[in-house]
Amino acid sequence: NRKVHEGDTYGYNYSLHSRSAMVRGGLFYSYLRLSASVSGELSFGSMWRDGHYEKATFAGRSFGESARTGYTAWSFTGEADYSLSPQSTLRLSLNYAGEPIGAEGLFYDARYSNDLISDGALGRRFGLSADYSWRSSVVRFDLAAYYNTLTESQSVTHYYDDLSSLYLDMVMRDIRSRRMGVEAALSLTISSRLDFTVAGAVGNYSYMNNPLAELRRNADGEPLLAEERILLKGYKPTSSPQYSIATSLSYSLPWSLRANLEWYWAGGRYMEISPLRRSERAIAAAATPEARRAMIEQRSLGAGSQLNLFLYMPFEIGDVPLSATLSINNLLNNSNTLYGGYEPSRLHKQGTALATTVTPHAEKVLYVSPRTLSATLTYKF
Repeated sequence: NRKVHEGDTYGYNYSLHSRSAMVRGGLFYSYLRLSASVSGELSFGSMWRDGHYEKATFAGRSFGESARTGYTAWSFTGEADYSLSPQSTLRLSLNYAGEPIGAEGLFYDARYSNDLISDGALGRRFGLSADYSWRSSVVRFDLAAYYNTLTESQSVTHYYDDLSSLYLDMVMRDIRSRRMGVEAALSLTISSRLDFTVAGAVGNYSYMNNPLAELRRNADGEPLLAEERILLKGYKPTSSPQYSIATSLSYSLPWSLRANLEWYWAGGRYMEISPLRRSERAIAAAATPEARRAMIEQRSLGAGSQLNLFLYMPFEIGDVPLSATLSINNLLNNSNTLYGGYEPSRLHKQGTALATTVTPHAEKVLYVSPRTLSATLTYKF
């Protein structure tokens, strides 16, 4: 009878259901130095929500089953390997896929509403890569280049909007992003006891467009704004480093003791951005050039490095096999290096009723951990 009694559970009490079927196939070809393969996948599915209680502000739209979303997803992958010599190989890879959007991107707010954003939406993922490798008894070299895009993606954000003083659901559609770069690694066996490895990467990650957003009130689902442009083009979608170097020196000492010294450097890192700051409404509400600059600027995290040491030694006491490890992370104690950070979505309102401006809240930053030591003693039985 849908009546709530003492001790009952209600509110966010719902179930999400998903059904899918998939068929997969592939072909493989090999001749002399060349080998190639193609594979494909086709899947059919549906998702729906089943609300176990009705929310008063979503009467008729929260209890029971929602409409069922149907989708047809697909993917295609092709690879080709060619042996340039007994020591070297070249590989080319291509992937293109239409991926279903999960439940978190299909409902305006699955916690208490059956309202669907779209039916059967698919994100498009494209990837192209080339890899070259060369091997000898003492040298190993790898070089790779990649280009990946994600288009027609969709996201839902629930947040408090300081401009309207309301809790809102924001749906961004057709989000497009691109990642491309080059990676290389070189490993050397200098002697029977000493190994050295160095790797580096250069990349470029950015949004490719300014997606449109829809705003509606979270409390009752009433529309607030049917269409608003979010200015994301050119911004970095991740705080991952776009430039990095990693080195490792490994030495085997007597008594089976092995020591690894590792050094990492990362640059081209940026704050994880808040799309809400870059909405047309927020930028228009920033009345001064300084406020607008603070609203749209994506702060750099700067470059950082870290040195780590790891020691490992197996041994026995009588007939008891043991092993001991000691690791020291951030050996030089560079604790002022920024590890990551993000932009809050909240805004400050300043001024009077006649002249008001907004400025963003300060970014939240994380620093790398200080020098950290850990030791373990392991017994195998």
